[in-house]
Amino acid sequence: MHKFVFLEIKKILLSCTLTAVFFVAVLCILAWVSKGSYVFFRNIELWEESNEVFSFIYAALASVPVCWILYYERKDHYIIYTLPRISKKKYLFTKWLIAAAAGALIIFLISFGWLLISLYVFDSVAAIPDMNDRAETGHFAGYWFVNHPLRYGLLLSIWRAFLGFLAATLGYVLSLYEKNIFIVLSGPFVFTLIDSFILASLAIPQYNLFTAFEPSSLVPGSTSPVTFLAGMLSFVFAAAALYVFYHVFRKEDVYQI
Repeated sequence: MHKFVFLEIKKILLSCTLTAVFFVAVLCILAWVSKGSYVFFRNIELWEESNEVFSFIYAALASVPVCWILYYERKDHYIIYTLPRISKKKYLFTKWLIAAAAGALIIFLISFGWLLISLYVFDSVAAIPDMNDRAETGHFAGYWFVNHPLRYGLLLSIWRAFLGFLAATLGYVLSLYEKNIFIVLSGPFVFTLIDSFILASLAIPQYNLFTAFEPSSLVPGSTSPVTFLAGMLSFVFAAAALYVFYHVFRKEDVYQI
């Protein structure tokens, strides 16, 4: 079992590492460009400004590097040869845990790694006391954002990692049953767009998956604990609904493609 886990981790290690490193580099470039165009009053604002792009595609970043592997294992019938060595349930359960944990790790490394760079690598921005007072009252978790930016970013990065775990889970369910690689890879990202569109149309954008990932994206006071709960439940419901659709109604076989 230990060898199997090590082999699965080895399969996705390179793609996950390259994804995290590449996107952190992208965020650094975006911050460098933004710093020449905007006025920032504290370094963590560099981190927050570039998070708009991150929050838009985080579902794809969490799922694409890991979910393509199971799809091609099914397509090449490699998955069939695992049956004599490990039970179906244990094999699929273990792969899910590794894939979802890898998705969570990618999101955490990007979010927290970029936070450290923005706080300690970029030139320090001198905070203005009056602007600190405004930020404390006009920003999500303003006191922590202004006075404890590292803790603020760490806690938010951990939460984002959990959303990455759920996004990768959704992608994993698609990779178990879907025969179209485009749907497998784009599914979680498209779901976040649909979720955002529907909730914006219903005039409740504070409950969409983008806001759950970046709670400061709306005006102060719009977010609440329900915002985070709604984001989590959206992914859980989508993954469960897809499983029921493919497994119960269409009776798709994981070991066939």
